[in-house]
Amino acid sequence: MPREDVSAWLSKNYAALEEGGFHYLGGEPNTQDPSEFETADLRVLIVRLSTYDAMDGSMTHSLLAQCVRDEARKCGKKAFTDFAFLPPRKDYELFMKFGISVLLPVLTKREPREFDIIMVSHSLHLEQVNWPRLMIRSGIPLFNQIG
Repeated sequence: MPREDVSAWLSKNYAALEEGGFHYLGGEPNTQDPSEFETADLRVLIVRLSTYDAMDGSMTHSLLAQCVRDEARKCGKKAFTDFAFLPPRKDYELFMKFGISVLLPVLTKREPREFDIIMVSHSLHLEQVNWPRLMIRSGIPLFNQIG
């Protein structure tokens, strides 16, 4: 679904989402202006294989985002970072019903495949079993056939 459609859908359906959909508002500490996506040389989506609530109080995403931007700057490039988390069960079911990526970037609302790199952060090895299913449900192929 195009990001304009996702943003419009969210605006109309925040009340139907878990905890009023605050997970998708964006504006977390150390985030960038969404308009910087267009001018970035490198676009990185940092995914956590758990819900937004599970990372509450964690500095990992913010630190990873800052490291990506700092390293890009050292190379004379501009990086843009965004975050995605697993949706709560209620939201997951609505996303599947309405064709919204389950790896919804909280800031830009873009499709994950629009990013150059998808970094995956996890706290438990058990979280890794979610990755293939999430990729498929987000329109990202598991394998890229060459030639």
